Amino acid sequence: MNTKPNQDVLPFSFTSPLYREDREAYLAQIRELEPIHWSDTVNNWILTRYEDCKALSRHPDIGKAGRWRVASTGDEPLQLVDKLRQRMMLFQDPPEHRRLRGYVHKAFTPRIVEQLRPRIYDIMDDLLADYKDQHEMNLVEAISYPLPIMVISTMLGVPTDDWRLVRDLSKDLGAMFEYLPTQEQLDRTNQALANLQDYFRDLIKVKKQNPGEDLLTNLIAVHEESADEFSMDDLLANVILLLFGGHETTSNLISNGVFELLSHPDQFELLKVQPDLVPSAVTEILRYRSSVNGMSRYALTDVDYENIQFKKDDLILFFFVAANRDPEIFANPDQFNIQRQEEKPLSFGNGIHYCLGAPLATLETEIALEKLIEFMPDMQLKNPEPQWMPSVAIQGLEELFLRF
Repeated sequence: MNTKPNQDVLPFSFTSPLYREDREAYLAQIRELEPIHWSDTVNNWILTRYEDCKALSRHPDIGKAGRWRVASTGDEPLQLVDKLRQRMMLFQDPPEHRRLRGYVHKAFTPRIVEQLRPRIYDIMDDLLADYKDQHEMNLVEAISYPLPIMVISTMLGVPTDDWRLVRDLSKDLGAMFEYLPTQEQLDRTNQALANLQDYFRDLIKVKKQNPGEDLLTNLIAVHEESADEFSMDDLLANVILLLFGGHETTSNLISNGVFELLSHPDQFELLKVQPDLVPSAVTEILRYRSSVNGMSRYALTDVDYENIQFKKDDLILFFFVAANRDPEIFANPDQFNIQRQEEKPLSFGNGIHYCLGAPLATLETEIALEKLIEFMPDMQLKNPEPQWMPSVAIQGLEELFLRF
């Protein structure tokens, strides 16, 4: 049984210039590794094959194992990001994961999400109206970021007048999801979390006096009925998780999608003449330019798989952006093709941690593409090489200027 089949030092890291400047070249190097690769550079396993990622992300002995701490080991006091992560469903294994997810999953059923369709159209119309007499926009600032934050705020019951405030408060939450966050990132995230906790504590007081038909009101009721099982800390942590998860990755998905469509003019023209391809176009965007690079898990015990043994506590990185271009699954994987009819990409995760908001993110992106094409069918990239976010876990654009 081989525990570390490929111990060659990885010739680059997630913070390398290649990763920041040329994602395609970086991805090509990742795919040259053994499909199950031990990296001495980052001290964890890297999985790049579709079937391996799919199988092991469902394995009952591979999970989070309470590894929610991102601060340095030792006697340092826990940072706020540590304290909240240990209560967020995303960072839990069963049965805690099942318990916490159970409180919110009913709000994200396909039927409930579909009922939001008219509201999403209205928001898009309002956002685009500001550019009626203009010929240039920063898509990130104009559409990609505000649309998802407005939609998830609507679901949570955040007052319309507070949308911009909540948007600003949530901008620095990304370090919760980084593989190797810097202390500067953690400091910003800790402050953002403190501010959001204060905001939602105040909003909860208002909701108790004036309940609404929204997710936050429902979660308050659950807390009041069974505070021992669903504490106020549980409520606050998971509302913040929903707020961030409900907008950050969707924002990047919209921007990444427009960038790839305009970078592949033949596919953009095809979509314009065949608008019924919008759903498959979104699926292809998820495959080709996922908002999330991958996910990390730990071996909860020794795990044998494909003549490899993952030792207990080994960190495993499921590199979805590579798995989504596995040539054993996807024909011509480096070709952007909105007419694909193959396996679904792993961009929303897999198994029990499959993204709760996947139906909502998909719907928002479909509507955004539909309305953008209707509003500016001749849109073009102003800068074909825009700036990517300096993030390891998340793949998104800092800005995307369009001419139309």
